[in-house]
Amino acid sequence: MNDVPTFMGCSGRSLVNIVLVLAANSFLLFGYDNGVMSGLITSDQFFATFGVLSANLQGTVVSLFEVGAFFGAVFPMFVGNWAGRKRMSFFGSVVMILGAILQATAYGIPQLIVGRLVSGFGIGALTATCPVWLSESSKAEDRGRDISIMLTTLIFGIVVSYWADYGFSYIDSDVSWRVPLALQIIFCVIICVLAVGLPDSPRWLFSRGRNDDAIKSLCALRGLPPTDPELVAERDDILAAIALEEHADAGWKGLVVDGGMRGNKRAVLACMILIFQQFTGTNTLTYYSTVIYEQSVGLSRQLSLLMGGFLQIFFLVASLITWYTIDRVGRRALLIFGQFGMGTMFLVLMAALGYPGNKAAGIIATIATFLFQGFFTWGTMATVWCYPSEVLPLSIRTRGAALAAASSWIFGFMIVQITPLGIDTMGRFFYILFTGFNYAMCIFVWWFFPETAGLSLEAVDEIFTDSSETPYISWRRAVKKSLDVYSNRKTRGAHLSAETKAEIGTSRVVEAEKHLGAEERLESAGL
Repeated sequence: MNDVPTFMGCSGRSLVNIVLVLAANSFLLFGYDNGVMSGLITSDQFFATFGVLSANLQGTVVSLFEVGAFFGAVFPMFVGNWAGRKRMSFFGSVVMILGAILQATAYGIPQLIVGRLVSGFGIGALTATCPVWLSESSKAEDRGRDISIMLTTLIFGIVVSYWADYGFSYIDSDVSWRVPLALQIIFCVIICVLAVGLPDSPRWLFSRGRNDDAIKSLCALRGLPPTDPELVAERDDILAAIALEEHADAGWKGLVVDGGMRGNKRAVLACMILIFQQFTGTNTLTYYSTVIYEQSVGLSRQLSLLMGGFLQIFFLVASLITWYTIDRVGRRALLIFGQFGMGTMFLVLMAALGYPGNKAAGIIATIATFLFQGFFTWGTMATVWCYPSEVLPLSIRTRGAALAAASSWIFGFMIVQITPLGIDTMGRFFYILFTGFNYAMCIFVWWFFPETAGLSLEAVDEIFTDSSETPYISWRRAVKKSLDVYSNRKTRGAHLSAETKAEIGTSRVVEAEKHLGAEERLESAGL
C-alpha cells in the first residue's frame, strides 16, 4: 500500500467519493439555480427593488439561465480537450460565483439578466464536464450508481431552493431575495477547493501523453500500486483504446463521420438521449404542477403550493431507488420502463382533467403527477446523464458530451417557452404530445441504444468496433453485441470475466498494431 499515491489524503473508493462530491455539488447547483428564481421573482420584496415585472419579463429572467447554460455547455467543445476535467470544473464554478454576485447585488433588471446569463454559462460548463469526469474516475460496476447519486443532489438542490425561498420570505427587506441568490456561492467554493486537490481523469491524462501523471491518478483512484495486475489491465485497455482511436477520425470530424469508431453514430445517441429527456414532459410538470393542482384539479392556492412541495420531496426520496437499480437492471430496461410509465401517466392526467370539479378525478390527477415523477426518476433521470459519457469514445468524449449537454439545454428552453402557449391553446389535450413522444422513445431505445451497464468505457468501444473487413456496423448489430456482453456479465457476476477482458484487450492491440504499431507506442511510453 506504500506504493499507492494519495490525493487530499485519500485513495481508492474514498478518493472516487470526493470526485463524486464535486460532481454532486455541480448538479446541486443545477437544481438550486433552476428553482430559486421562480420563488423570488413574484415576491413583494423583489418588486420593491425592481418594480412589478410583466409575465413576459418574468419568463425572460427565469429562462435566460438556460440560454446561458447552452453557451456554457458549448464552451468545452472548444477548450475542454486542452483544459481537462479539473480546470473546466474550476472555471465553471468561478463563473457561477461571478453570476451569483451579479444577481445578489443587482438593483436593476439589466444586471439581474446578465447575472442569470453568467450563472447559466457556468452551470452549462459544469454539466458538460462533471459527468464525464465522474464516469472516467468510477469503476464500471459503480458508475451508474455514482451518476444516480449525482442526479439525486440535483433534486436536493431544487428542494433546498424551495425552502430557502420560503424561509427568507418572512424577512421584510431585500435580504429575503438577495441571500437565497448568494447562498449558491457556498457550493461553488466547495467545487473550487476540491478541483484543486483532486487528480484529473486518468483517461484524459493518457490521451494528452502525460503517462506518469495518468498512472499516478489511476493508482490513486483504484487504491492499487502500479504493478497490480488489475491496474495494469485497465491501464493497457486505456492505452490500446487510445491507439485504436488515433487511427479513427477524432476532433470535430469525429462527431460527423464514422472514422472507424462509429463516432458519428455514438454522438447522435449521446445527443438523442438528453433531448429525449426534455420531451418527456418533466419540465412542464415540474414548472406547472401547482398551476395544474390549482386550476385543473381545483385545489386552493395554499394547498396547491403544499402539494408542490410534497411532490419535490417525493421526487427526492424516489430517486434513491435508482442507486440500486441502475447497474443491476441496466440502462435500456430502465429507460423503456420509465418512458412507458410517463407516457401512460400523461394519458391518465389528460383523462382526469376532463372532469373539472370532480373530487375523484382530482385525486387521480394528483396521483398521476406523483407517479409521473416516480417513473421519471426510476427510469430516465440518472440514465440519460450517465449514457453520453459511456457511449462516446475518448477521442471525442469532451466535445460529444458538451454537444449533448448543449442540446439538452436548448431543447429545454424551447419546451419551457412553448408550454404556456400549448396549454392555453389546447388545454389538457396538449399533454397527448408528451404521451406520443414517450411511447415513441420506447421504440427508439429498444432499436438503437446499446446496453452500457457494468462495462468499462473501453469495453463499450468494443461494441462499436469490428476486426473484420467490413468498415461499417449497423446500430442494431451494436445493440445485439452489447446485450450479448451484458448477458454474459450478469451470468458471471458483477465483473467481466478475465477471459473476456483478455479477449477484448487482445483484439484492441491487434487492431491498433495493424494501423499504428501500438506495441512500439506502448514501449515508447515506458509501459
